[in-house]
Amino acid sequence: MFLRINDFISGNKLSVLIILVVALYTILNVLYFLTLGIHNPVDGDAHFYFYSAVSMVNGQGFTYQGNPVATFPIGYPLFLSAIFYLFGNSAAYVSIIQIIEGYIIILLLTKIIMTYTKNIWVIILPSLFYVLNYKMMSFNSMTMSESFAVFLQVLIIYLLLKYLGNFNSLAFYLLSALFGLLIITKPTYLYLVFPFEAFILFHSLKLKKRKYLIDIPVSIILLFLVIYPVMKRGHDLFGGYKIVYQGGGVLFCATNLETDGMKAVRIDDFVVTERDEDHSFLTEEVFQRIKGKRINEKDDILKEEAFNNIKRNGFSAVPLYLKNFSRIMFGYPYERGFLKRQPVLIYYYFYGVFCLISFLVSLFYLFKTKGYKDTFILMLVLFALFNLMFHFLVGFDPRYGFTSYIIIYTIIPIGFSRIKLLQVA
Repeated sequence: MFLRINDFISGNKLSVLIILVVALYTILNVLYFLTLGIHNPVDGDAHFYFYSAVSMVNGQGFTYQGNPVATFPIGYPLFLSAIFYLFGNSAAYVSIIQIIEGYIIILLLTKIIMTYTKNIWVIILPSLFYVLNYKMMSFNSMTMSESFAVFLQVLIIYLLLKYLGNFNSLAFYLLSALFGLLIITKPTYLYLVFPFEAFILFHSLKLKKRKYLIDIPVSIILLFLVIYPVMKRGHDLFGGYKIVYQGGGVLFCATNLETDGMKAVRIDDFVVTERDEDHSFLTEEVFQRIKGKRINEKDDILKEEAFNNIKRNGFSAVPLYLKNFSRIMFGYPYERGFLKRQPVLIYYYFYGVFCLISFLVSLFYLFKTKGYKDTFILMLVLFALFNLMFHFLVGFDPRYGFTSYIIIYTIIPIGFSRIKLLQVA
């Protein structure tokens, strides 16, 4: 079920390419740390993640500055707390672990594409895309959830391919537990639970496999066991069964009220504005609706306001959504030092354009050659489109797009493998 070294040394040329990509990944990360160092979590989300994890290690639970946390998911602080428990409270250890995850990602992406083609240049594509995305180095240096979420995504994709290929129940159960961990790290993925299980059921019925009678219920139970304690904690402390009490309402509302040109309002314990004039602004009317409400009620009201605003604006909001999408695909979050220089920003813009064009070309060839009949490909495509469509509506921060890229990296070479010119190794 797991990776074997022999998988990567069966062909000399492929082995050399993998070594070169790994070497490039190492050099880029070393150069980044030598020039910019480790990002010090002095403020913002990084500060929160770091010190909420420290609170966990100190036996204070999921708290920040002595208060129970409502507005951030617990998954990444759990990951950090494990590192701090084993090695000590240092951002340096986090960066080292996240860089190691990158090596595993390179090998997993390579193994996934080896299932679809023998062309070594196509096989190496997703790893090369990953390494050349300099956001990867930025997030490796931070106590931010993006690197961990990408690592979980690739593990899940790899285990999914294993299960769909030979119905390995252990792979499916591990995948389900990791999916639960991904959900409590990036709660957006909760919306994919039903289509995920439905695809597994469809695939099992298509191949007339009865293992789904056991595997799907066990999968749902494992997901539930990971997610439910988080939701129960939220219910007991804040009301309502939710994983997090900010992402759904604040980010959605923050993005989609932008079309009304609203003024900034600071909301007592629910701060959402005054960080960037290009982002969200609430009217006094909305502020009065949420004032004095419990945090879960505020979240629901803000979602409602966002949907109402979408209905009111209709197609006139399309430019906003295109702006959201460009912010996600081509934005530059938290860059420091030389990464702020114009040549680097231009590079990343063209890198994003190239990825997007490659993705569209791969989709064309996938569906032209009936790739939609392959359950794994269909799941990847729908999950990628879900990510991209979600960020049409919520384009609040460029870093959110980083987790969308990894699925696109996986689809591109599979699509390219359907091009006749590239079917020769």
